[in-house]
Amino acid sequence: MRRLMIPVVVYSICALIVGLLLAVAISIYPLGSDYYQCKSTSMISSGSYYARSKEICEQMKYSPGVK
Repeated sequence: MRRLMIPVVVYSICALIVGLLLAVAISIYPLGSDYYQCKSTSMISSGSYYARSKEICEQMKYSPGVK
């Protein structure tokens, strides 16, 4: 059992570090690129999302089933 625990713990720590780095990179990428932040006007969802242009935000705002 001990022989299996060491690789599992090392893999878990590596996966956690890589996952955190990817999460930070993915959340920062839209801020540094040419995406436009679309404000959510929904009472259910308080989040916002990103689109390539303001026109796409307008289309998504009136499209049923889309954030």
